[in-house]
Amino acid sequence: MAAALRKETGMSQEKAAALLQRSPATIHRIEAGDPRVKFRDIEIKAMCELYEAGVGARRPG
Repeated sequence: MAAALRKETGMSQEKAAALLQRSPATIHRIEAGDPRVKFRDIEIKAMCELYEAGVGARRPG
């Protein structure tokens, strides 16, 4: 779902990574649902704001 939200904004993984101060590889793992990625609630909030989605956003359908 994170990848779809990011793509809706027209943002690349590289740009999102720079704005979130994470590596592009980490953004890729987050979007792929890798359970080994550790991030804090504040980072989830920042990602939602960056992707213009509410914290409770759900994929349509």
